Amino acid sequence: MKPKLRKTPTTKSIKSEVVHEAVIFRRSLIYQTKEFFQNSTLHGVRYIAETGRPNGEKFMWFCFTVIGTIAALVIIMSLWEKFQTNPTITGLDTDFHNQQVIFPTTVICPEEGYDETKVTDIAYKMFYDAESGERAEPFYKMLTGLSFDNLDDAFKLSLEVVEMGGSLDEMDLRKTAFDIHVKCEEIMGTASIEMKKLPAAHILIPELTNVQPHDLYETDKKWSLQFVPNRTSKIFLFSYEEHFGGDFKAQLEWAEGQESDILISKKNTYTTDDARQLSIQQRKCIFYNEFNLNYYPGDYTFSACMKECRTRKALQMCKCVPPFFKPVPGKNCRQCELSCSKTVYNIEKLNKNYDKAQDQHVQVEFLTWPIIRYKREVLFGWVDLLVSFGGIAGLFLGACCMVYRNKEILENIEEEIKKKPPKPVDLHVFPKKRRSIREQKVAPVLLGNTDGVLRPVRKPRNQKDFSGYARGFYNDSFVKDGEKRYGGYIP
Repeated sequence: MKPKLRKTPTTKSIKSEVVHEAVIFRRSLIYQTKEFFQNSTLHGVRYIAETGRPNGEKFMWFCFTVIGTIAALVIIMSLWEKFQTNPTITGLDTDFHNQQVIFPTTVICPEEGYDETKVTDIAYKMFYDAESGERAEPFYKMLTGLSFDNLDDAFKLSLEVVEMGGSLDEMDLRKTAFDIHVKCEEIMGTASIEMKKLPAAHILIPELTNVQPHDLYETDKKWSLQFVPNRTSKIFLFSYEEHFGGDFKAQLEWAEGQESDILISKKNTYTTDDARQLSIQQRKCIFYNEFNLNYYPGDYTFSACMKECRTRKALQMCKCVPPFFKPVPGKNCRQCELSCSKTVYNIEKLNKNYDKAQDQHVQVEFLTWPIIRYKREVLFGWVDLLVSFGGIAGLFLGACCMVYRNKEILENIEEEIKKKPPKPVDLHVFPKKRRSIREQKVAPVLLGNTDGVLRPVRKPRNQKDFSGYARGFYNDSFVKDGEKRYGGYIP
């Protein structure tokens, strides 16, 4: 017996099958659309598809439906825009009693951040010639104040050093800048914290940034800081959480013979955890543990993000980083937002006095004790958005998620409830005899302690029987259909 060979489908048969499926799909689509319009709960939709209605009435219902749809879409889009741009609100926080007050970080940036003696020594060691070393000194002096603003000038000076025979390829510019910068002890001698004098080396930390070398004073104590700079300097105040850089502006430019008192106030803003449901673009801030930076690990801050962004930009454009940045690789830049917990120190009062040259100093203290903080919380979240969408759709279109599709089953249930006989009603007029509280809670007692028998306590004698009051409402008997019956109603 020869096996049957399967026929290969031809192009004509395939085309006919496709046409047949398309026809079936068209019929199904028309039928399902008609069923949807007839069973839909939207305002006026089923009247459009209902047969037997005049065309004018159908057109009227169609216009009403279109107008309701447009109105719902316009309001929904306005709510969506509000949800995307302004879903949070910042206001005063009154739900706290004690607040930890942290003294701000104080930065002292001298106008000339280099040491003349060290610059001369390094220049002489490179050339072993006083004249050539003197010509190379401006380049070394610029290293301590190197920034994006003077990179071109520093490059021109470096070319002059190379022309004189100096070699900069093997020189570590970052290390050289730290070697020649002025020490903390030379910026100021002593500082007073809570009327206690401390050496500058105990409270200052040297740091190199894109501003210039400076010295940091960081403390978590709640006292004022008073110090006397030894040279013209810029004073910066900011939160201890931030990383100092070019984003900060100096609160004071101090010169010799100047007595300055800086009175500050603290404003802290924090964000509730409910805001995590929103995106970063919506709440316009980033939580401290939302993601970690590559070059500045730890809690996220806006200044750290900006410094990392500049580092990546420098690597992308120059294939290297300036000496005042961390020498780490990387390329892409991240969009920076403010931290969700931010502290700002404002200058409320600044006093400068040049008359008392012998009492020159800089004093930083709080004007008033910080008793106010701000809270950022969610004003319009996902739940509010869904509720608003549902209410608008229900108002203009009649749309509802809690709609049962098969109405025949609901009609059958309604008919069964109507046909179900009512519950029997007790028409007996005699009041039910209720047991007294003492009868319900019978306490066994020992009577006489003679026979050892436990007997219950009976009801008191002063209890009245109210059953006799109801007998007057009844006849003893009445005759109906020749029979004598008892307990009937009064006719």
